[in-house]
Amino acid sequence: MSKIVKAIGEIDRNLGKKEIEALAKEDAERIILDDRYDLLKMYIEFKRYDAYLRVLTKEIQDATIAKAENQKLEQFEFGTAKLIVTQKRQYNYSRDTLWSDVSQEMNELKEFRKTREQFLKKIEGDFTDIVDEETGAIERVYAPEINYSSSLTVRL
Repeated sequence: MSKIVKAIGEIDRNLGKKEIEALAKEDAERIILDDRYDLLKMYIEFKRYDAYLRVLTKEIQDATIAKAENQKLEQFEFGTAKLIVTQKRQYNYSRDTLWSDVSQEMNELKEFRKTREQFLKKIEGDFTDIVDEETGAIERVYAPEINYSSSLTVRL
């Protein structure tokens, strides 16, 4: 695996994002075609690295921002990459009553949709007929279409 996964500093710093992604695709193709690699084990190892790098990046983010601000840097270039210190704005609209009312309605609609989806999932067969007890009207309700696809779940 050490010949496939690049160590820190081994990826050419003059490559942009698209070239790095292309490099990763080429390496993936080599892994897939090379019988020396057990794809099941490789996939798990890559997920382990993914978890590691996500946390590592997140953990050094605040210290990196502090260092950039300390050095009064708004941006920093390294190879073709550019790190930009930006200010993020977050708005709290809850003081506006109309916004709060709309937000509450949206939450209620989301809950209604969730409940309806649960009901629809329980329909056996293609449809079911529901009788309105007040009017006697019959409503035909159709079961949702189900599409299956394979995926991988890794529990570390």
